[in-house]
Amino acid sequence: MLRVFCANWSPGDGSEPALNREERHHFCKVRRARAGEKVDVLNGRGAVACCEHDGQGNLEVRAVREFPPPPVTRLCVALPKGKVFPAILQKAVELGATEIVPLRSEHALVPSGRLGTKSERWQSILIEALKQSGNPYLPALTEACPPAAALEREPLQSVRICAALALEREPFWKVLGQLPSTVPLSFYVGPEGDFSESEYGLLRDAGCRFVDLGPLVLRVETAASLLLGATRLRRLAG
Repeated sequence: MLRVFCANWSPGDGSEPALNREERHHFCKVRRARAGEKVDVLNGRGAVACCEHDGQGNLEVRAVREFPPPPVTRLCVALPKGKVFPAILQKAVELGATEIVPLRSEHALVPSGRLGTKSERWQSILIEALKQSGNPYLPALTEACPPAAALEREPLQSVRICAALALEREPFWKVLGQLPSTVPLSFYVGPEGDFSESEYGLLRDAGCRFVDLGPLVLRVETAASLLLGATRLRRLAG
């Protein structure tokens, strides 16, 4: 199934989806969509239009599906070294994160200038993952911030969970099983060097629950995927 992204399209405005230049080029020139081919158009806000391609890059809506918003799932993850963060973004879309907050941890500081040059690229990675997976909701990607700022922006009644390498921890499966499947969740994942003592103190004071992901030391991207994947399975089970 071909899928395209059209942020400006809404099912209630009565218009046909109009692809931007980049999306139209990829759809027509790279994917070489044929006349009469069926295409799903995602707007990233829960609406998916089943369309038919006229062979010239224009799409005609045949049916529309609208999906309810998913439970709030925030992934607050320290920016890792190297080129790992794009993979985290991809998995976050596939596994149902609703918001991604890059953390500027004391043990993994990234120059602000570097972050500014990557934000557009990161957004395009989210969109590509959205199309690949068919997820009707595009996660929000915030500006990088320290853990203290991420905690201040928490949704009401959100349960805070931190994958910790230190401190007294609970088994993650046990914590997850105790929570209602629809409760808003905020996950905190530290850098390779772990959160600092002061950052752990902030999380503890904010009522964060510290969890154990098993006996092995996991990379940042593995820990983030495990948290999101287990949560998605829990919510699918109801």
